[in-house]
Amino acid sequence: MSSPSTFDRFTGSPAIRRLIRWCITLLVVGLVLWFAGGTVRQGWQQLSTSDIDISWPWVALSAGLYIVGLAPMAFYWRLALGSLGERPPLLAVVRGYYLGHLGKYVPGKAMVAVLRTGALVQSGCRPRSTVVSVFLETLSFMATGGMLAALLLVASGDAPAQYAWLSAGLALLVGLPITPPIARKLAGRVLAKQQAEGDQPTSSLLAGITWRLTAAGVACSTIAWTLLGLSLWAAVRSVGTTGAGPFAQLALWIEAVTLPVVAGFLSLIPGGAFVRDFLQVELLAPALPEGTSALLAAGLWRLISVSSEGAICGILEASRLCRRQRPTSDDTT
Repeated sequence: MSSPSTFDRFTGSPAIRRLIRWCITLLVVGLVLWFAGGTVRQGWQQLSTSDIDISWPWVALSAGLYIVGLAPMAFYWRLALGSLGERPPLLAVVRGYYLGHLGKYVPGKAMVAVLRTGALVQSGCRPRSTVVSVFLETLSFMATGGMLAALLLVASGDAPAQYAWLSAGLALLVGLPITPPIARKLAGRVLAKQQAEGDQPTSSLLAGITWRLTAAGVACSTIAWTLLGLSLWAAVRSVGTTGAGPFAQLALWIEAVTLPVVAGFLSLIPGGAFVRDFLQVELLAPALPEGTSALLAAGLWRLISVSSEGAICGILEASRLCRRQRPTSDDTT
C-alpha cells in the first residue's frame, strides 16, 4: 500500500481541517453578506430619493408578519426531514431554515441548500437527506404559490389572462417533482449514494414521502403565503393608503406576493430581482388608490424582507452562541 502523500498528511491534521472549515465558512458568509447587502443598499437608495413619508409602525408590522409568515414552512421542513428519517432539534431546524433564506440572494440559488444543509449536518443529519428535504420544502412552497396565484387571478378577473396562465404553468413546473411517485424516484437516486452499512434501507425512508406529506406542504404553504400577503399590505400601508382593510383585498395581496416571488425564484436571478419587482408593480398599480406608489411599495417590501431575514438570523445565531458558552452543571459544581 502506498504511503500517504504530503498533501494528504497536511490536510489530515485536525488543526488544518478546522482551518479549512473556517475559511469555507467565512467565504460563504462573505458571499451572503455581499449579495444580500447589495439588495439592501439598492432598496434604500430607491427609498431615499422619494419624498413620501414612511410610517415606521406599519413597517415594523410588515416585518413581523413577514418573519411569522415564513414559520409554517420551517414547520413543514421539519416534517419533510422526519419523513426521511432525520430528527434534528427544533431550534436547529428553525435556525437553518431562516439562514437559508439569505442564500437566495447569491447567484445560482444553490447557496440556500448549502446553508441549510450545513446548519443541520452540525446536528447529526445526513447531508443528502437534508438536501432532499430542502428541495421538498422549497418546491412545495413555490408550487402552492403558483396554484394560489392562478386560482385567485382567475377568480378575480382583474389581471390580464396571461398572468393566470403564467401562474398555472409555474405551478405545474415546480409541482410535478413533489408528487410522491416522482419525488420518491428522485430522492431514491440521491439517498442511494449515501447508503452505508447499518443504515435504514432507502425504500423504508422513501415510504415517508406520501400524499399526506404533500397535503401538509400545501396547507403550510397556504398559511405562509397568506401571512406574507398581509405583510405586503402593511408595507403598502406604510407609504400610503390601501383603500380598504387587509381582508377586503386579501386576494390582491396574495396574488401580488405569490406570482412575483415564484417567477423570481424560477428566473434564477439573485433574490428574483427585476422579475419580482416588475410583476409586483404590474399587479398592485391598477388596484391602489391615487397617490400610493406601487413601485415604492414594492421596493420597500423587498427591503423589509431582506432586513427581516438578516435580523432573525442574527438573533438566532446569537442565541446559539450564548447557549454554547453557557456553563453546564458539571462546570458549576
